[in-house]
Amino acid sequence: MQVSVPEPVVMDAWRSLLVGTHALIRSNRMHYSSGNQYDRLYQAEGCDALHALLWWGREVRPLAISQLDFTRKGLEFHQAGHKLQLMAHLRDYTRDDAFIREMRPRWEKEVRLIINSRTNAEGLFPREQYCGDIPTPVYSLNSNAKAWRALRDFAATLEAMGEHEEAQRLATVAAEFKQRILVAVAKSTRPAMPGFVPIALSGEEEPYETITGTKMGSYWNLMANYVLGTGILGEQRERGLLDYLQQHGGLVMGMTRSRPNVTFWTGPHSANPLYGTRYVLTLLRRDEPDRALVSFYGMLAQGFTRDTFIAGEGGSLTPLDAHGRLFYCPPNTAGNSHFLTMLRHLLVQDWDADDDGKPDTLRLAFATSQRWLEDGKEIKVERAPTAFGETSFSLRSRLNAGEVLAEFTPPARAPKQALLRVRVPDGWQVLSARAGERDLKLDAQGTVDVSALREKSALRFTVRKLN
Repeated sequence: MQVSVPEPVVMDAWRSLLVGTHALIRSNRMHYSSGNQYDRLYQAEGCDALHALLWWGREVRPLAISQLDFTRKGLEFHQAGHKLQLMAHLRDYTRDDAFIREMRPRWEKEVRLIINSRTNAEGLFPREQYCGDIPTPVYSLNSNAKAWRALRDFAATLEAMGEHEEAQRLATVAAEFKQRILVAVAKSTRPAMPGFVPIALSGEEEPYETITGTKMGSYWNLMANYVLGTGILGEQRERGLLDYLQQHGGLVMGMTRSRPNVTFWTGPHSANPLYGTRYVLTLLRRDEPDRALVSFYGMLAQGFTRDTFIAGEGGSLTPLDAHGRLFYCPPNTAGNSHFLTMLRHLLVQDWDADDDGKPDTLRLAFATSQRWLEDGKEIKVERAPTAFGETSFSLRSRLNAGEVLAEFTPPARAPKQALLRVRVPDGWQVLSARAGERDLKLDAQGTVDVSALREKSALRFTVRKLN
């Protein structure tokens, strides 16, 4: 994929971050960092880097093998979820059924683990570590929700590969698993603070009035993002969790916050932006572009070293001494992928809108900065990988002439719905849209349905300046 937007710092960032991510690959292993204790493979963070590379059209199959082979005692269910999700995403983007079948001994082990381990009284997994840094064993919503989503999506993968009987078996288990999880969540939610969704189920975790007031609250903040990413909570509970994060100190400049133990490596007030990827993707799925852009620009403002775009697992919010802010164990591939994932989804989104495990909706330019379409500016995306094949589009602003001109090349496989949006600057309004001689229905956000366009097409949006 090639991306061109009229903001030099964004252009410098994505190119630098792709190069920096490739520089941290070691013998087909996606290492988390280099030259420090993180110079090795991690499951969640490594998979996030591979997902980002897939979205940018890069080869990840050799790297995926090392992720499948990796294990860490005490986090087996958490790892199984990430592994199966990676396989589903990889198949969606490569259509390489032969590779998925070659990996069968590896992913079958994870499928068996998920299906055969739901042995507690609630029909969920036995206790697992709260997270990698918190060894306390809990009935983990994080692990159960990840595994449910992975099983559901991988069932759809097998269905697409023609393995109908096994696909149906996994889908049936996943449907029942989801209901068990939701029952446990409902029992564990505190009426006094309904937006709080505990990671430790069965009443073992209380709400945090100020999320970063304690170490446990800080780690809850990291894990809650993963739960959001599964999409399991439903509209009301998901909205409540987003509100809770936004209103109880979970964010700074749109970046996920934590309060680590102060050591040589960490300061007292930190952001851990890489763990907010799923928070931002949830905002974008819900079509809340302005909040997502806060996170995007927060990362540029505070999440990287200035002009050199090096990320750490965390960074202090204020200077510690004359030498400036502290970064925790830079460089960081998951920090790189956090930004790359955000930028890709500002421009190109492919969603499973009907929640059946199969992507069905393509949305283009849904969350771009409105400044990118000031008069004379252009947004261009070429060969963007999607679950439907590669797509390209461009938007060229001629506001002073009363128009924005677009080109759209649809993917090879038609999604159920394809949408293109023109986000003009404040003070401007999109009035109408045409593709050739065909008038297109326009919504209040400047969005048109381009599902019927199956060849490369030119579109014209008429605009006016508001009084």
